[in-house]
Amino acid sequence: MIKKFLRILLILFVSLSIVWITNDAVQRYLGIKIIQFETPNTKNTPTLPEDATAKLLVKTYKNDIETYQKEVFVRIITNKPVRLVNTKNTIILQTKNKDMEYHHVIKIGNLGTGNNSRKIQIQAYDKDVYESLETDIKNFNIADVVFNINKKNGYLLNFDDKVSFILDPNDLTANVSRHTSIPTDYEPSDLVDLNKDKLLYTNVSNIMLRTEAADALVNMLNVLKKETGKNLVIASGYRSYLQQEEVYSYWVKQLGITEAEKISAKPGQSEHQLGTTVDFFSEDSGFEFTNKFADTVAGKWLQKNSYKFGFIQSYPVGKEELTGYNAESWHYRYIGINNAMEYMKFIDSMTLNEFLDKIQEQDIVYMQ
Repeated sequence: MIKKFLRILLILFVSLSIVWITNDAVQRYLGIKIIQFETPNTKNTPTLPEDATAKLLVKTYKNDIETYQKEVFVRIITNKPVRLVNTKNTIILQTKNKDMEYHHVIKIGNLGTGNNSRKIQIQAYDKDVYESLETDIKNFNIADVVFNINKKNGYLLNFDDKVSFILDPNDLTANVSRHTSIPTDYEPSDLVDLNKDKLLYTNVSNIMLRTEAADALVNMLNVLKKETGKNLVIASGYRSYLQQEEVYSYWVKQLGITEAEKISAKPGQSEHQLGTTVDFFSEDSGFEFTNKFADTVAGKWLQKNSYKFGFIQSYPVGKEELTGYNAESWHYRYIGINNAMEYMKFIDSMTLNEFLDKIQEQDIVYMQ
């Protein structure tokens, strides 16, 4: 019995000795490498909030853009706060949180002549949540967006990144001025041809306006004709960012910057890009852009009645210092009937820009 017990002890001793053989000896004997695993330190492992792990969603308005400039300004919408990563010559200029979405204006610069395909990497990033986790989220929740930009040869302009960009130019009360700008990518989705679709007189083809403004214009000109017997010709309507580059550049070359800016807006700062603005010609004023239009029968009728149809003269005589532009008695913008009727209460004390500024939300956040 004692011998049996001693044999059992001997076997246990030998087994324990094998367990305690050094790693080097085991590796040499068995020809393998032993890796010792440690229990992770869960106290130092970052835990992201549940909403932070949700997929980043990105929406764009227009991915194919033409310009004469070395930089463009485009809009994106995301479901989270974001930052740019692994992206050169690109910066987020402006962000606004609206209706649980984040609206951004992004500048894409250093464009070369010809086609530029720019991939922008956008990462979900809430500074308050992620700041201490920088190394842990390097490749976390990133979306790629590609813009195809055709830079044409033309006159180069200087842009002010500090202007307030209009994130929703579809808003009838969007305030377009020398201090605000419509992004390069904005183009109304509901344009109609005033001649082909609405049977109005136009001096050239393809003059377009947004549907609501076009319908109001038809109604107004029909009443004008009925009450005065006069017809008006539409000389211009919607003008794209690219077309405004061409118009502004032409006048700069003809007159120099100082004089050109009295009669022409920089691209992005023209009410025509909204698709709600028209210029009128009249036979009584020689079918020309002249402030003699204000003294014609039709011109006087518009000054008295246009607001009833939602149209306001943007640049009246006597307001040049405030608007920054020479008077344009032929230039009318549609802002909606209710807005126009409200503005008439302040017409003697406010310019249209001042009125629109009062009714716009002022919650823009600059990111530079």
